[in-house]
Amino acid sequence: MAEIERSVKDLTWRGGPARAIVTTRQYNTHIEDLWDAIVNPERLQRWFGVVTGNLTEGGQYQIEGNAHGTIETCTKPSHLSLTWEANGGIGWLLVSLEAIEQNNTQLRLEHIARDDEELRTFWAQFGPGALGVGWDISLDGLVQYLATGEAPDSADENWWTGTEAGKTSIRASSKGWVEAAIAFGEPKEAAETAGQTTYNFYTGSEG
Repeated sequence: MAEIERSVKDLTWRGGPARAIVTTRQYNTHIEDLWDAIVNPERLQRWFGVVTGNLTEGGQYQIEGNAHGTIETCTKPSHLSLTWEANGGIGWLLVSLEAIEQNNTQLRLEHIARDDEELRTFWAQFGPGALGVGWDISLDGLVQYLATGEAPDSADENWWTGTEAGKTSIRASSKGWVEAAIAFGEPKEAAETAGQTTYNFYTGSEG
């Protein structure tokens, strides 16, 4: 699997300022298989979580214990977009797939949030890793699921994040999002402090 690419960007979205985290990676499978793994609820629950609802364009979905929203576009096998509604707020998720070669598919995930005072306060404390690390855990789990057909170790997140393997993975993810924040223009010290806070949050550590 190719190296993970992470970035942060500002944009105008739905008529207002917004900020997005973007992650891109490649999977060793063909595009139709990867598409099915991210939209088929029976497969989703193996690596991501239980998703219910009308999982078609215009339908409503619910992730057990997590977000809910509306599926805005669902264009097989390359584009999926949906609202991401959780904790009283709304964001947007854009996923695109591109066949690089017969058994190599690139996945690009973009999570967009409105750029408002609440976001900036949250960002100052946790940085982009608050969203990015969570997506890294899931997308890493997708790698293991596609390779074995079995639920990944990280499927039991409460247990996995306390293991040495989990902490090592989350440390690498946090570092990657710190680097993305610095490239975006965040001061190095602030980005590193936020990255450590995010690592502590996911692993239950104190430092």
